[in-house]
Amino acid sequence: MNSQRLGCLSPLALITATLMVLFLVAAEIISGNSMFNPGALNAKAGEPLAGVTSHAETGKDCGQCHPPFWSTQTMTDLCQDCHTHIQEEMGDPTSLHGILLQGKPRNCRSCHTEHHGPDASLTDMSTVNFPHDSTGFSLAGHQTTSGGTPFSCSDCHTHGYSTFDQQICIDCHRTNDKNFTDTHISDFGEGCLACHDGVDRYGNFDHSQVTFALSGAHLQVDCSGCHINARTISDLQNTSTSCEGCHLSDDAHAGKFGTQCGLCHTPIGWKPATFDHSLAAFQLDGKHMDVPCESCHTAGFKGTPTSCEGCHLSDDAHAGKFGTQCGLCHTPDGWKPATFDHSLADFPLEGKHMDVPCESCHTAGFKGTPTSCEGCHLPDDAHAGKFGTQCGLCHTPDGWKPATFDHSLADFPLEGKHVDVPCEQCHINGFKGTPKDCYSCHKQDDQHNGAFGTACEACHNPSDWADATFDHSLAAFQLTGAHVNVRCADCHINGVFKGTPQSCAACHPDPAFHAGLFAGMACSQCHNTTTWSNANFNLAHPSVCGEGGCVNHEGATCRDCHPSNLSTATCLACHDSNNPGDGGGGDG
Repeated sequence: MNSQRLGCLSPLALITATLMVLFLVAAEIISGNSMFNPGALNAKAGEPLAGVTSHAETGKDCGQCHPPFWSTQTMTDLCQDCHTHIQEEMGDPTSLHGILLQGKPRNCRSCHTEHHGPDASLTDMSTVNFPHDSTGFSLAGHQTTSGGTPFSCSDCHTHGYSTFDQQICIDCHRTNDKNFTDTHISDFGEGCLACHDGVDRYGNFDHSQVTFALSGAHLQVDCSGCHINARTISDLQNTSTSCEGCHLSDDAHAGKFGTQCGLCHTPIGWKPATFDHSLAAFQLDGKHMDVPCESCHTAGFKGTPTSCEGCHLSDDAHAGKFGTQCGLCHTPDGWKPATFDHSLADFPLEGKHMDVPCESCHTAGFKGTPTSCEGCHLPDDAHAGKFGTQCGLCHTPDGWKPATFDHSLADFPLEGKHVDVPCEQCHINGFKGTPKDCYSCHKQDDQHNGAFGTACEACHNPSDWADATFDHSLAAFQLTGAHVNVRCADCHINGVFKGTPQSCAACHPDPAFHAGLFAGMACSQCHNTTTWSNANFNLAHPSVCGEGGCVNHEGATCRDCHPSNLSTATCLACHDSNNPGDGGGGDG
């Protein structure tokens, strides 16, 4: 039972199987791994590598490509042992094999197969999604052939995938449009890849997507008309975008107006030509807008004068008398009417000056025209120069009359009745040197006949002669007390001020009451200016002594004791009733 269940696992069977495996391994080694050959190898000759020109020349030595199963090597390792240049490509991201790998594990059998016969291709790309954009040429425009079938790699790469002949482009596109292709090659050469990258539009090129958008007549120009002898993308990109870059030979102005054609012309055509003069330094207005360009730009644009005299010097009806700044009076609307804003000048016009013709003042032109009154009006001076040449001190541009003068600006401001005095009454010989003191004008009005000097203003004011006052506090003899009410003439006899005595005795002679006792003494020792009667004798007055002793009679006046004069004295005036038993009194 047990031996039947083991079947092929009996000891004999195991030994037999092991011997068979060893036999096969030995046979495989002896045959050079050719024992299980699936078919004939490729026999197409190529460049010699490791002593052979094709895989078929390796004979039956399969071990050159297939490592034994116990080896750590792979077929890719053995491929690179012979195809060393492929190993270099794998390390170059710009090469065919470097682009194909892009980080993927290396496996040559993914694209290259064998044992399909001596004439079979060694490369099969049908199962490979090759990143063609990485080569610099996209397949976006080559999805299908002109017949509508999908492109295969061999349609373009007729001599191998690693090479490409640009003649294939020419041959293929000639079958589609021979005339266009031949013209295109004639214009831009046969180096298709120098300009085309596979994403081209192949017709209906939108020039607005580049730096020079086409418009107007440019839309009708052949590409080669501007891109002359262009052979590369760089040539196309470097094509001039300026007008003169293409049209210098068409310049009817022979360079006179410069090279910026676009200032006047447009892509629609050379005519009509216009220029927005508002963008220039000299903007057109008035009649200038109707002047032909050539009339001003006689020698081209650059250096064209922008001043009036630059063009109109020959039209100057003033023969240069008024200078060359025509714009001060004239406008681009015409020579007439001519006006000038005199408020911008050093001499603004006012009053009647505004109606005076320019030529009346500017007899010799503008420069040097006098701006003073006397510069023009000296012959009109009714004062014959008596009042100087500063007419504006009294007169205004509104007219010679009325004439006024603000005397508050002068050294002698007018006040009171002086305000109404005619100018000529004081300024007899003109303004300069006119006296400013009262006496020079009012000498004949001096009722004092010079007795009070010439300083009239010491008492009088400009409002009224009769209202005369004098501030005696400014004099050497100041008035106090009863002196304040004394008439001037009582002291200044005969109207004489100078030398008027200042002593009391000069006006107040010694009264008989004093009996000559105070001769030589100053009145002020006893008297004051308030009153004479209230005299206060402060000298050593003798005391009155009697049986009751000495007494001081303070409060008594001089006449209380000296009723007649100071040489006699009595006590009875006060003390007569002081005697007891005396009915009538008396000192006894």
